[in-house]
Amino acid sequence: MLPILGGILWTIPLMWRQQGEEAVSNATALLYIFGVWVFVIFCTALVSRLIEPGSDLIEKEGGS
Repeated sequence: MLPILGGILWTIPLMWRQQGEEAVSNATALLYIFGVWVFVIFCTALVSRLIEPGSDLIEKEGGS
């Protein structure tokens, strides 16, 4: 689910204004993209910490 969320968030700069007075600079778009990248990494680390090694979720997904 997190990779899908990250992909959706990464497409948001494509909808930003490219020309005119309200145009978003490339630097701002790049900072946004790296911010999303760090956010997804942080969320993935948090979820992996919350899943306990002996939980049923891991056993069900592992097929054992």
